[in-house]
This record gives sequence, structure tokens and C-alpha cells, in this order.
Amino acid sequence: MKKNKLVINGILLGFIISAQAQPNSVFDICPLITDALERLACYDEFADRKSLDDNSGSTRQGEEGVRAIQDLATANELVERGIPPATNPLTYTPRVLSSDGPNIFGISSSPRFRKPGDHGERSHFEFNVSIKYPLMINDRSVRSKQNTGWPNRLPERFFFIYNGSYDFHALNNFKAFNETKVDWYRSAPVISRDQNPGFAAEWDLVADGSRKLRFGLMHHSNGQPKSYSSPDTDDTDDQKAAKEAEKQALIAEINSYIHGEEGENYALQDLSRSSNYVQLRYQRILDGKVEGGQNWKQYQLEVRPHYFGVDDEIFWEAGLGDRPKITDYDGLRFQWEHYDSESIFNFLPRSSAFIKRVELKTGISDFSQLGNISSQLSLGWKWDNLTVVGYWFSGYGKELSTYHYRSHHWGVGLELR
Repeated sequence: MKKNKLVINGILLGFIISAQAQPNSVFDICPLITDALERLACYDEFADRKSLDDNSGSTRQGEEGVRAIQDLATANELVERGIPPATNPLTYTPRVLSSDGPNIFGISSSPRFRKPGDHGERSHFEFNVSIKYPLMINDRSVRSKQNTGWPNRLPERFFFIYNGSYDFHALNNFKAFNETKVDWYRSAPVISRDQNPGFAAEWDLVADGSRKLRFGLMHHSNGQPKSYSSPDTDDTDDQKAAKEAEKQALIAEINSYIHGEEGENYALQDLSRSSNYVQLRYQRILDGKVEGGQNWKQYQLEVRPHYFGVDDEIFWEAGLGDRPKITDYDGLRFQWEHYDSESIFNFLPRSSAFIKRVELKTGISDFSQLGNISSQLSLGWKWDNLTVVGYWFSGYGKELSTYHYRSHHWGVGLELR
């Protein structure tokens, strides 16, 4: 029964591959398979065919037949993404702008945000962008298969990386999303939530590129202007008094908003926040040859030691007690994701993968802060090049202005990768 099901799945997958057209010749597809035995198996499987939609001459069935068809599907996807023949896609670096992670455009909101102590935001469009560009590619170590072991040489890749998050409050005018209209929440200007540029070097720890190590220097801010001037040692008494008055005026404005209808998030969202950190990331690719493609499975473990210029003073709160720091809530991150083509939830018509992604983060300032866990669960489906994802976030620091408040957010949208 299981064998017949595999055969049926293989035939259906083969039909989908043939319907997607390019390239269609077996002699265009098989050379792209880098493993020698799999490449020979590809020729054996389809030796008597003129094209992938020609079923004559194919006699192999069961798991081997399904595997051969899946290899052809992978090869077809590599060609569509412009990866050259006879190239390992896990070590090949396209000399173009590409994604560093999922890019998502959709609707985001919070279940509650108006009551005291309930932190969140109104419904809005949100665009999360994640890109990278290779400034240097060390092809020689890949071609000579010297890209093995711990990094004791030049990196295989050196990237410029940018991650950003933007809010579009165009939904403010629709009562279906927001009961009351607030003048500040308009479709223009676009609100910057996160600005996260930096530079990173990346090494392949094994020759096939399935294990990677990244070292980067990153800046993180929310791109907002509202702040105050700190006194300098050579300031006059009048200058110091003026700066203190500026600070107290900002504190009064923040507190008036905190006790207003919209609460803390509204009061702090345009307050300038920034930090700098070192990115130390280990990536393990468990399955799949194309990022975000069929059967792509990976996990990432990242440590973020913060260094100079951490702007996390909560100056608007009265009292002299301990103040929370960004490192109490962020500094250790974990991500796991799987584009599963064999999931029981992959039941929608023409769906090629069911997406599962788990993201966790917590603080590293001391051992007691490891309990400040934030989590985000994302689920979705992929149809050809169209991907729809929904997520649920629960924790701290969805954006820098309110990093010390626990909040809950949901979102649904298109994933671009």
C-alpha cells in the first residue's frame, strides 16, 4: 500500500514538473545533479524519454522512482533560480542581491492594547525586509574543496546585510480593523520600526556547505528622532539647565501618552532607540538544496554580545530601582524552519510545501534573565512561487521602543524569499 502511494505521488509530482515547463529536456536537467551516482540514476531513469513529459521507457517504481523525480524537481528549481550546472547550490553564492531571511508583507495587529498593562498596537500593514549582497566571494576555496574545518582562512563570503521593518497605517480609516480613528496613525509617513544594517563574514565548516559560521558587526535602531541632548562636561550651567528642561518636557509628553487612550506603545514608538552588537551565528542545513524551496530544513543558533553605544536607558520612569536592559531580553536566538512537501497539512491544491518556523530569543545579561523568553510561530503554504504565512508573536521587544514590555501580536501575509 505504501509502495503504491509512493508511485502515485511520484507520477503526480512528475506531472507537476512537466507542467512547469523549463527546462524540459532530460539532457538539460540530469547534468545539474552534482552527485555522480544520482546523476547516473537520473539518466537511467529517463534514458528513453525525449522530455520529462514523455512517460515511455520509464520502468522503475517505488521509492527509487520517487527519489529520481524529486531530484529532477530540485534540479528544475535550481535552473529557475539561475544556479549554474554542476554547482553545489549550498556553496554557490549568486553575485546578486538576495534575501537573508524571509521577507513578509501583510497585516499585523494585537488582540488587546488599550487597557493599562496590555501592550500592543492597532491593525496595520507591515513590511519586513531582509536582504544581503556579497561584497567578496572566495570561490577558490570552494573549487579546491578547501572549505572544510574550523575557519583558519579567508571567509567564503563577505556580505552587506540589511534587515528592516516598516508599518503602514493605511488601515486606520477602516472601522473593520480599528474602532476609532487616530490622527497620528495615517498612511503617510511610513513608520520605521527596525533598522538593522551590518557587515558579516561567512565560512563553510564542511565542504558541502551544509554547516556555516557567520561573524558580523551589526547596528540596530528604530530610526526614530525623538530624544534629548545629554549634558557635556564643558557645558555652562545655563546649557545644562536647558538640556535638563528638554529632558523633563519629553518625560512629561511620554507619561501623558502612557496614561492616554493608546497606552505605552503609542507613547514610545517614535522614541529613538539604538544598539550595536556582534553577530555569531551557526547554521545547519538538514535537508534541501535551495533556500525556501521544496523540503528546505535548517536551524540557526545565534549569540549577540552587545558592545558600545547601547541606548536602553528608561529615563521616563520615576524611582531609582533596577532598570531593565536590552540584554535582559535579547542576546541568544534560535530558529528552526522546514518547507515540508510530505506533511499531512500539505493538502491544499497545487501546494508544494507546508511551512513551519519557530523563532526563540532570550536575554544573556545574567543567568536569571534566561527566563525572559520571546517566541514566534509561523505556519503557511507555498504554491509555486507564491507563499502565504501567518505568525503569532509572544514576548519582549517586537521593536526597540518597547523592548521591556511583554506583548502579543499576530500577522498574515505574503512571504518573499
